[in-house]
Amino acid sequence: VEGRLDDSTVRIMSTRHDETISVLGTVISLDGLIVSKSSRVGQSPTVTDDDDREATLEILGRDEENDIVLLKAESRFKRAVDLDSAPAAPAGLLVSPRPAEATGFVSIVGSQSFRSPLRKQSGYLGVMLELQDEGVVVADNPKGPAKKADIQQGDVIVSVDDVSINSVQRMVNTIRSYEPGDLVRITIKRAAEQQAIEVGLGSRPQNSGGHIANHFAGGSSLRRTGFEAVFCHDAHVEPDDCGGPLFNLAGDFVGLNIARYSRTRCYALPAAVVAKSVERLMEESR
Repeated sequence: VEGRLDDSTVRIMSTRHDETISVLGTVISLDGLIVSKSSRVGQSPTVTDDDDREATLEILGRDEENDIVLLKAESRFKRAVDLDSAPAAPAGLLVSPRPAEATGFVSIVGSQSFRSPLRKQSGYLGVMLELQDEGVVVADNPKGPAKKADIQQGDVIVSVDDVSINSVQRMVNTIRSYEPGDLVRITIKRAAEQQAIEVGLGSRPQNSGGHIANHFAGGSSLRRTGFEAVFCHDAHVEPDDCGGPLFNLAGDFVGLNIARYSRTRCYALPAAVVAKSVERLMEESR
């Protein structure tokens, strides 16, 4: 079944904060319309078409409520999902195909459709701080976003964007005022010299607790709440495999994988929500 359906999904590449990111996309028309997870599609998106050529994608619109982006490629595709033929409520076994030779996922429905309230998430830098004579100092080996941006133990935090940092609490409150994915400019002092470092903030790891269920490969999606309607299933879809289609064993399109929520939960937008969003975005793009 997966081999028969995988032509309806593609891999989208784009850039965000000077980093290359990827996500799956769902082909919804043979002449190049694609939907995907908006927060995983950055600048200059491209896709590999059925002739193995890289095609530039035009962003036609974004549905921020449901984290959907509508894209257009100047290419034709072999297969597209039918947004209007979905069963009323998915049940039983489901298939999440992946492009080409990549193996897809088999899962089972875990819930009926429900609204997912937006839970505000704070930005995460990944540093331990302490106030010393010279100022607010990185007191331990940085993790996550800070380590990736080359913030080092012993660096003195001078400012975050236009906010001067003179206490640990002010630094904590400042970072918490941002959201995961935001780009901040952190000025540090290292060896008596100041330098500005741009950092793309992450989200606080779910594995900060000690329970084994909080430790899983791939992590969770930065945007994983705040959807008009979702249902959950237990595929191990990682964040860069969201945006792809979800089918029942009869090959009917039943939803769009929109977020890796936890170790055993993937959220999917029902096909009806996707169809309504696409209709609205198409109308706005005209």
